[in-house]
Amino acid sequence: MVVVCIDAVNHGERKPQDAAGGVPAGWHSRVADQMVIDWCHTAEALSCIGPAVAYVGFSMGMIFGAPTVAALPTIKAAVFGVGGIPTGGGIDDPPLREMLLGAASRLEIPQVLMLNMDRDDIFPVGGTHAFFDAIPGSKKQLVFWEGAHNDWPAEAIQYSVAFLNENTE
Repeated sequence: MVVVCIDAVNHGERKPQDAAGGVPAGWHSRVADQMVIDWCHTAEALSCIGPAVAYVGFSMGMIFGAPTVAALPTIKAAVFGVGGIPTGGGIDDPPLREMLLGAASRLEIPQVLMLNMDRDDIFPVGGTHAFFDAIPGSKKQLVFWEGAHNDWPAEAIQYSVAFLNENTE
């Protein structure tokens, strides 16, 4: 399996040198369409070695991953860690809720595993359940561990790997 990572638009190595710190209001929903395009181009560029079969995204990677997975019909399995509908952590983006719920409603093909924390200040339990409940069908699992947003136990990664191995062969 080949693993590919890309930075978000205006984030990481794609961030302009003169950009201000922090995440501007509405940023996630404004750049989500471009992130989907970028992921689709990446999958197409790598199609010579095989189709995209899995997606793993934690936190911001989950926010952009939900619409990306919905747009890539070859994805067989998706792991979304510490995600759902964000209501904290300085994320000021009212259109994001509907965008994510819409993406969740289109996740009909892949198996979906959500790994979350029970005291996450960015993705509270209620927002996680709202996203999870919007995913159609029964090809989905939701697991919670005790802790805050960045308290992922090693077991969560092991669980992710086992899930991907089981659902991408």
